[in-house]
Amino acid sequence: MAKYGKDNSNYRHGKTRTRIKYCWDNMLRRCYDPKNDKWEYYGGRGIAVCTEWLDFNNFYQDMGDPPKGLTLERKDNDKGYSKENCMWATRGRQGTNRRTSAASGYLGVRRNHNKYMARIRVNKKEHYIGTFATPYLASLAYHACRSVIYPELYRESYGTN
Repeated sequence: MAKYGKDNSNYRHGKTRTRIKYCWDNMLRRCYDPKNDKWEYYGGRGIAVCTEWLDFNNFYQDMGDPPKGLTLERKDNDKGYSKENCMWATRGRQGTNRRTSAASGYLGVRRNHNKYMARIRVNKKEHYIGTFATPYLASLAYHACRSVIYPELYRESYGTN
């Protein structure tokens, strides 16, 4: 008689073709496959997956199934994928968790000739906030705008009430 599930020696995790397995596969591809279209932003800049998570079962044990509407997010974009640095988050939350622009050193601020532009992304669209003489002033405008659009995130990140 054929063995099924955990009684079968070929049984791994029972999560093939599930959202969590798809998430894990894509995480690995972004970090380790130079042919992946996102590799330059992940593996290409040194982002890696912790040794434990190279085994799907360990990843699944730490993260569980993703709640509906949430995707895998690294809390610190300069660190790799690990239990300590990952959580499930909305796309809106992820849109505010981006690396700073190398040109200005401030989140949401880019240098434009001799001035600094502040912009914010909301629902996959980038919105112009304004142009400022210094990156610091542009950053103040960005954070003021962010606190209005994402008040719960702003309180979480900056400890304000």
